[in-house]
Amino acid sequence: MRWTLYDDPALALTTWQWAGCTQIKNSWGWVRCVHFVFAVDTIFNLCVLLLVIFRNYQRRKIWIGDAFVSISDSPLLRGLVILAIWLMENFWQLSSLALRDGSMLGASVNVFSFAQIMHGDPMSLYVSLAGLLGVALQERIDPALTILLFELGFRNRLTIAKWLPLTTKRVVGYAESDYLLGIAKIPVELEGFSPFGFWSTHHLVRNASAIGSCLFPVFVTFAIIGVYAVIRKVYRRKYPSRSMAYSSRLTKGSSLMSEGKGIKNPFTMFEMATGAELQNRVGIICDYDNCVYIKGLRYATADGIYCNGFVIANNQWLIRTGDLWSILLIIISGLRLRDVFVYEVKDHKVSQTARLVFPTTMTVHDLVRLNTTVLA
Repeated sequence: MRWTLYDDPALALTTWQWAGCTQIKNSWGWVRCVHFVFAVDTIFNLCVLLLVIFRNYQRRKIWIGDAFVSISDSPLLRGLVILAIWLMENFWQLSSLALRDGSMLGASVNVFSFAQIMHGDPMSLYVSLAGLLGVALQERIDPALTILLFELGFRNRLTIAKWLPLTTKRVVGYAESDYLLGIAKIPVELEGFSPFGFWSTHHLVRNASAIGSCLFPVFVTFAIIGVYAVIRKVYRRKYPSRSMAYSSRLTKGSSLMSEGKGIKNPFTMFEMATGAELQNRVGIICDYDNCVYIKGLRYATADGIYCNGFVIANNQWLIRTGDLWSILLIIISGLRLRDVFVYEVKDHKVSQTARLVFPTTMTVHDLVRLNTTVLA
């Protein structure tokens, strides 16, 4: 509460006005530290991607990989973590968002809360649902389109809610009922002491219909992703593209496949050495080619290598992206903390035997010179 002071002396002497707003405290807010874990993993993968892009640029090659590769690996896990957080706090933050939006739509008492906190939760769930839709339809959902549609829905949720009378009615009704719960009941014997009423601290009641109505404008744009995925699926069924590498196997069609060429080599040397078949990555990920044919020989493309979780260090070592942290710790500590295997690369060919990483196997200088290239 604050006492409003007027510049006009007459108003200052004759008017006594107190003003305030609602403050919401969430005792389970600490569970959202999981977003820091997501952020560290995402920032690390972005740093790796930027290093690869920069090294390719130094070689006068323009290559930009998919920044959503790390996210597409675990869409279900991220979505389940967010749902677990909501259950742990008994949907408190969702209730506060519904209360805030209802107060703004109904032009009632101001509710102070950080909407940015609730920005990360729906985004993670939105991306997870897009990834699951892509997996279910065996299609690739454009990450840029997904984020754009989410931001449009989240930032314009109040405007969208005004287009839906039933949604607005439920959210505003929830905010009004919460306001009425806060009005303190003054006993009759105490009414003579002061003519003023007051608004007290009270329990925030969970309302499933209000929460659903609050989230509906955010997720209403997901229908566009569903239509996009279905149209893409139908189009690919009717007009199959030979340039889209959905499999490294010739029996399923490979990227830029030449007729009758390379039939004797169903796998690249990269696949045979690492034991990692070039996967048909689906979900929230950009289109890319797994392999390409050069003079009748099959090569794994730079996109295929990166999107399958590998990078090349200093044009010499083929390393799994997930092992970079472990290798860095091994080099810095001088101790082989765990068994990590890498593969030697020479003349665009991968050695068929893996090497165990020791503190002297490579240097930090090698790790910062990451790139990708075609491999036989």
